[in-house]
Amino acid sequence: MTRTEYNQRVITRKKRSILIKGSLGIAAFLMFASIVGHIDSDVYAGIHSVKGTVSASGNYILDENGKAYDVSGFQSGSEVTVKLDKQGNILSVVSK
Repeated sequence: MTRTEYNQRVITRKKRSILIKGSLGIAAFLMFASIVGHIDSDVYAGIHSVKGTVSASGNYILDENGKAYDVSGFQSGSEVTVKLDKQGNILSVVSK
């Protein structure tokens, strides 16, 4: 292998490396932007969530402000996340 052939291979490897690193950087940026955009739209709409443990009766959870939310149908003692709109209406209930 001559010196010029070796130099051509080095240049090809460098270009490939730059292309791969650039592609990974762009993909990471787009993933970050999509996550932040989704969070911002939820905050703008007033959507928030409350986590808690279902009471012994299995009918409600209490948030840190003392408000009770109806989670009928979930087993008592299970951890749940309640998604609320800005008026406090329940949008969804998810169990861990």
